[in-house]
Amino acid sequence: MKSKSEWFLFLIFFFIYTLFFHPVSDDNENSRYDLIFSLVELKTINIDQFEDNTQDKALFNGHYYSDKAIGTSFLGSLIYFPLHYFVHGFEVSRSFVQYIIRILVISIPSAAMVILLFRLITEFGLSQNKALVTVIFYGLGTSALPYSTVFHGHQLCGFFILVAYYIVLKDFKISSHVSSKKGFIFGILLGFACITEFDTILIVPLFIFLAVSKTRRFAWLVWFFPGFILPMFLQSAYNWMCFGSPLILAYSHHVLPHRGIGFMGLVYPSFKSLYGILFSPFRGLFFYSPFLIFFILGVVKVFCRPIRFELLIAFFCMLFYIFLNISLVDWEGGACAGPRYLVPVIPFMIILLSQSLQRMKPVSYFLYESLGWSSAGIFLLITATNINLPLISKFPLSEITRYLLRIGDSNLLTSVIWKNPTQFKILPLVLIVLFLFLYIRISADGRNKIFLNSVISCFSIGFFLVLLNIPFNKNSSSNHEYFGEHFSRQSKFELAENEFSFALQSNPHDWKSMYLLGELRRQQNCLNEAITLYKQTIGENKDYFAPYYRLGVIALNSENYEESVRLLEKALILSTGIPEIYNNLGIAYYGLLKYNDAEKMFRKAVELKPGYAQAWFNIGNLYLQYWKSPESIKYFEKALQIIPGFTPAKSQLDIAKKMFPK
Repeated sequence: MKSKSEWFLFLIFFFIYTLFFHPVSDDNENSRYDLIFSLVELKTINIDQFEDNTQDKALFNGHYYSDKAIGTSFLGSLIYFPLHYFVHGFEVSRSFVQYIIRILVISIPSAAMVILLFRLITEFGLSQNKALVTVIFYGLGTSALPYSTVFHGHQLCGFFILVAYYIVLKDFKISSHVSSKKGFIFGILLGFACITEFDTILIVPLFIFLAVSKTRRFAWLVWFFPGFILPMFLQSAYNWMCFGSPLILAYSHHVLPHRGIGFMGLVYPSFKSLYGILFSPFRGLFFYSPFLIFFILGVVKVFCRPIRFELLIAFFCMLFYIFLNISLVDWEGGACAGPRYLVPVIPFMIILLSQSLQRMKPVSYFLYESLGWSSAGIFLLITATNINLPLISKFPLSEITRYLLRIGDSNLLTSVIWKNPTQFKILPLVLIVLFLFLYIRISADGRNKIFLNSVISCFSIGFFLVLLNIPFNKNSSSNHEYFGEHFSRQSKFELAENEFSFALQSNPHDWKSMYLLGELRRQQNCLNEAITLYKQTIGENKDYFAPYYRLGVIALNSENYEESVRLLEKALILSTGIPEIYNNLGIAYYGLLKYNDAEKMFRKAVELKPGYAQAWFNIGNLYLQYWKSPESIKYFEKALQIIPGFTPAKSQLDIAKKMFPK
């Protein structure tokens, strides 16, 4: 850091990003965390033991693997390796460990990006005061905020790209000597960006072209390529160990078939997706961050002046990412906040936007600040409530964020301590924004115009309230169903029950909400109510396997084996190869003394899921108790190989070794 003000800004944003605590991770995060925990705890690259918590995975030769580029998980495993042994023996929750990893791998680089961006836009001619305002809008008023608080790869990738861009701008000069160290670091940065988000590889030629055009020399490439290849070698080695080839990615074996369409889900661009990621209330970049509309004016100014090649590269990086996003089969990005695939290159938008602020008229700058503070308000509330805005809502800001705000659901770290569901949980956010606002005004070279600032504040609040008050479909059954699932994952059972009840009031035939309410009752050990709801679900939808499965397991636990077999066989017919159904059906057959049928079911379960420790244990139990065979030993050992702390398997293995000494 060059100055105290930069340190201060870094610490402010570091504090803001660490203030958010998400107790329940999404599929994207879980896939990355699963690989970390498998690498460190189990010394394996498959995620068989953890795969139940995510759909973001690949299945190959009977093993599950994370579908993500390994950069984030690789750095996370370097953090978790010493942390794992440090916390061993202490009662530390998994969610807290994930929080620490996320802070060190994602939040710190994200806070550093704010400082780096500040330096870059001042380098391109923006005054320090306007630059300060602009980077605050970037850090609080774009998708950078939510993705600095979760374990996704977007911000980390953006950090590597931005540092590489900064190095080229500062150290690659015409006819100057570029040290081997700088060339190597430049290569490593771009290499790690590529293995953090695969799409980045398409803009690497732009960076090489920029560096060559600035130096007009090629000698540094001798050190660039080893640096670039090193991270790529890590990814290639991982691909080879998982899928048998360095060039095959997880998307080729994804459990969700549409992810394997085209190359990494890339198909063709469409105007629908272009509107969706730029302007729509659903995922629109300019809708969620309205101040970014000045990016368009900045681009116009760049092309109306003698063109700086660095700005041209920034423009093409942004353009490439927009084209990639609108070409994806799942361009929406799943449940997310804004167009998340554009997050790595939003800093380039800010660089281009900064060109529009130079010599800007006061009225225009007034509008810019108003839109900027409105953007900050939008993303602070989204991040404080829930960043995984669902696909079912076309107006998520009003239908999801506003509702969660009204009932006081919060992802702030303070809410972990302050349990009461109240809107006052977001008070720290309000204080932070007020503090930053005052800090900007005090540091504005003494030109503190109180009246104008008040008008800007009022205008921003008014604009923000208009955005929040887009028609809210509060009677939507699907919205209440979403909220019910959201609260269930957080173990907020009372709130979840209310939402499922509202959904059923809106649509009494909503079989999905019936089933989910049954699941809630099962988790609360209200089995009679759960059974009733499962049966009602079957009455509404006879082709849904899940209620048959749950009723079959309940019958199994009651030792009603014949009824259990009937229900589980029905679930098996309706489902597509779920190993848990085979395993429980095997237990039911075992209860009916149909041992050969039981073994078939257990073996089918481990065929579908080789990391299924319970099924291996059940095979061992069958060989030990019924066939009295020493083969039981290898099955218990297999279960323990998967889960070293599997106590029942240890006990049965000891018994088997005593019965069948070598």
